[in-house]
Amino acid sequence: MSNIKVAIVIGETGAGKSHNSNAIIQKNNAFVTGSTPDSVTFETSAQYNYINGKKIYMIDTQGMKSSDSCDSRYIRQMVDFLKNWSYGINAFYIVMNSQQPRFDLSLQTMLKIINDFFNKRIFTNSFPCCFILFTTSKFNEAWT
Repeated sequence: MSNIKVAIVIGETGAGKSHNSNAIIQKNNAFVTGSTPDSVTFETSAQYNYINGKKIYMIDTQGMKSSDSCDSRYIRQMVDFLKNWSYGINAFYIVMNSQQPRFDLSLQTMLKIINDFFNKRIFTNSFPCCFILFTTSKFNEAWT
């Protein structure tokens, strides 16, 4: 399992989660991306690539404050996905729009759900890393 690394990405709709996930695993089209404020990720999914001899997975999640107002359904789907995930989690990426860098209630709720779930189920042997990525809409459009 040491040659497999897994990161999950969370944040608000339109913050650039899928764009950054594609960049991290060095695959331009692993996850569907968009350059509008509308949601384009409707279910949690994982993609991988081999980088420097390691299998690197990114788990892309639906955005909080989704444009279709389905946050509670998306959270349930994410939890169901993670219940079946067998590789553990090595890192969390919190993606925030630098033009609106708020650590608001929706992000706090998502972190609490993930913390509660992971503490009981799938943390790897060591505590995972947490990264905060600040993006801008210009950055996100450059990846399209």
